[in-house]
Amino acid sequence: MKNRLLFKTVSLLIVLALLMAGLSMIQDVVKDRIRNRDYAVQSVVSSLAGTQTLIGPALVQNCTETTSTTNGKKIEYSTREFQRMLLPDTLNHDANAKMEERSRGLHHINTYVLHDQISAGFANAAQYAELPKPSEPNAVVRCKKVFAASAVRRCRPTARIWRSSPALRWSATARASRRKLTPAC
Repeated sequence: MKNRLLFKTVSLLIVLALLMAGLSMIQDVVKDRIRNRDYAVQSVVSSLAGTQTLIGPALVQNCTETTSTTNGKKIEYSTREFQRMLLPDTLNHDANAKMEERSRGLHHINTYVLHDQISAGFANAAQYAELPKPSEPNAVVRCKKVFAASAVRRCRPTARIWRSSPALRWSATARASRRKLTPAC
């Protein structure tokens, strides 16, 4: 009976030692996969995450004012360039975040992607149809076409801001002498 109990104990210790040897052999593989998983998560974080600041939209118009001055028989011209900017009277912001799965090698990482739509109303946009008044009586002001401007600032400049190009839609409604422009991105 003593030999049987001793045999079982030794057999159990041998099986335990073999299991520990097998575990120590795959422990490096497990650590390597955990390190690769962490690297994949950091790769997704560095390409997608970070603060993002949206500036705009605004209506912008580039103008040039040319002033002529008579100096004896010569006429001297001086030019001044300036911008006129109009901020929106109304601004609606509609955003939702959806979960998307990103892959890096064998690893799948869940991320949140923001889908955003901004609508702006410019009640005083009709004033940009008229040229601004010159600063001097012998000055001529010329202005280019009005365009909508907005900017996005990111902490991580290597990341893509938009996966596809942003769409800009204008709808114009004439009401009496007002014109309302609504860009939606």
